[in-house]
Amino acid sequence: MSIKIAYIELETHVEILSDFKNLADSYIYLTVDYLVSEKVFNHMEDKAKQNTFLLSPERIMPFLESQNYRLVIIGTAHRYFGLYHKIAENFATAIIVHNKNFSLLSRGGLLKNILRKELLYRMKLLFREQLLMSPGLYKKAKKLLVLDKHMADGRYTYLPLFYRRRTEYCHEKQKKKLLVVVPGRVSQDRRDYKHIIEKMRSFSQEMEVVFLGRAEGKLLRYIENSLFYLPQNVTLKYFKDFVSAEEFSFYMKQADLLWCPLQESYTFMGSKEIYGKTKMSGNIADAVIYGKTAIFPGKYLSPYPFILEEKSDVEKQICEIRFLSYDFSEVDKKRIQNEFYETLKKIII
Repeated sequence: MSIKIAYIELETHVEILSDFKNLADSYIYLTVDYLVSEKVFNHMEDKAKQNTFLLSPERIMPFLESQNYRLVIIGTAHRYFGLYHKIAENFATAIIVHNKNFSLLSRGGLLKNILRKELLYRMKLLFREQLLMSPGLYKKAKKLLVLDKHMADGRYTYLPLFYRRRTEYCHEKQKKKLLVVVPGRVSQDRRDYKHIIEKMRSFSQEMEVVFLGRAEGKLLRYIENSLFYLPQNVTLKYFKDFVSAEEFSFYMKQADLLWCPLQESYTFMGSKEIYGKTKMSGNIADAVIYGKTAIFPGKYLSPYPFILEEKSDVEKQICEIRFLSYDFSEVDKKRIQNEFYETLKKIII
């Protein structure tokens, strides 16, 4: 008999839902219904919409009560705290945690954060989204899930989702110019793009660097002004408009390596999150999925051999990486599928 699960995503992280679906749909003894908002539904690929129900937040509870789910998984809990709290009270619930420090905040800590910047936005969260129910939500949940094995400790359980797409892997070792890709939205808040540009000014090798995300505002103007100071052998590509999934995939496949200059920390709803400790970077998933070696800041903690610490002479490091091979067997699809299913079985039991 098939085990029936509900997966709820009303906010964001469509790509995580898709990765979950890719693995879950492989098992005949597991049936998953996906309950999503219109925004999420519109960003899903048509082929991924099987077993998907487009529901408003008000319709979620009646729908759940009409079914016989063994487990409800909440993909993102950054809004609708009252709804999610009610779900956790009435169903065996697991939450994918994207910001561990936020999940540990008390009601007093949340109130203190509300008085900081973005006051109007947080007051809306306080009243409309019932923000103060967040601490109770995380306490009532049966399991708290994290997507980076390094962050699994105590109550946080590692849920394997990301695997290397071998059929999509495309890499041309013989092309003359190195292609270095910096994936993600171009924002100085999460990645230090100025650090990359400063390093590029002294590069002597033929190289193209692609900022694979939309750049805007002050950072866009900084990038445009910096072009005059880059050496002729180095080209910098950037985008003023939204990067489509197809364009993103094209550059990721062609990249010789990824360069991910993460900031040490960033703030989520007033809670300081540390990359590699309380917050996983999506660039880890990028490296896994596309089978790419990636350069990260030294303080980022990662168990993967293909995630390398940035060296002082990063140009030399980039040139050396181009001709090296790293073991991606740890993120082979079959292995991740088995770990994924075993993890779900333990949660349900």
